[in-house]
Amino acid sequence: MIRKKRLSVAHLLLFGWMPSALRRWAYRSFLGYKIGKGVKFAFGAAVVGKTVELGDHVEIGLLAVVMGRSITMGRHSSVGTMSYVACERIEIGEDARIREQVYVGGPQLPESALVLGSRTIVLQMAFINPTKPVIIGDDTGIGGHCLIFTHGAWLNQLDGYPVTYEGVTLGKSVWLPWRVFLMPGTTIGDGSVIGANSLVSGAIPPNSLPVGSPAKVIKSGPDFPKKVSEEDRRRMISGMV
Repeated sequence: MIRKKRLSVAHLLLFGWMPSALRRWAYRSFLGYKIGKGVKFAFGAAVVGKTVELGDHVEIGLLAVVMGRSITMGRHSSVGTMSYVACERIEIGEDARIREQVYVGGPQLPESALVLGSRTIVLQMAFINPTKPVIIGDDTGIGGHCLIFTHGAWLNQLDGYPVTYEGVTLGKSVWLPWRVFLMPGTTIGDGSVIGANSLVSGAIPPNSLPVGSPAKVIKSGPDFPKKVSEEDRRRMISGMV
């Protein structure tokens, strides 16, 4: 385990009060961060890392903290108000959003990582533990109050109790509605949707619908997702308009 880093009070006192334009200059000049144009830092926000690269128009919300050894955020990505993201390696793709009061953290190993693909979203009050790598593919949605764990340990393994350290991987276009719990070692294939309030472990095939606690697949391709005819598409679009 790596000794857990604490947010420096000195960092907040030096940079936390600065408006965005001044903060961009200070981070570039004094800390060597690579910061694109139009990046916005709200009051009390902090980005702390050895190597930091923020793309154009990244936004860090009020009192939000992003902290790691290596931090990369693609253009138009954001971290919402009072969210806390701490991990050895943080990679956030373009147009990805971490909303308000999301917690990403826990015990850290050298390989600890959070990787969010492009156009992903993590909704309010989700909890992600990236002790082992958590990798989330493009266009995937994580609902509020979801729990993603990569380690389970408390009682002594020498006394026969289970101890698990395994990463979690979600494919592209996966949807986790609210209050889904992913256990260590879970992998979810592209295009799968998890039922709300489900407890998921093991491997979920692509284009599947697992529900329950523990979750069991009740639908899968080619029956899921259902095929939509061109006529149905036109009717849906007309209704949207």
